[in-house]
Amino acid sequence: MNSILPTSDGGFLLVGVSTSGATGDKTQPARGGLDYWVVKVDANGTKLWDKTFGGPLPDVLLNAAPTPMAGIYSRAIQHPQLGTIKPRRA
Repeated sequence: MNSILPTSDGGFLLVGVSTSGATGDKTQPARGGLDYWVVKVDANGTKLWDKTFGGPLPDVLLNAAPTPMAGIYSRAIQHPQLGTIKPRRA
């Protein structure tokens, strides 16, 4: 994980990257290339949910911030198959 972000409900968002499929604590398959992965845990560290973002090529998470309702704002670059780079809203 690259970042640990506190949330308004006392929990945390763990933000990082992954190339693996749905194994262990990761519940969603790899999207392809490098994906970014967000995990929500409560104040005791119990996992509540996780989400994988990305496309068939490497995706780069630029930054992330928690929302007031325990969600996440993120800014990332998605590398589409055509070889150009465009911003993607998650």
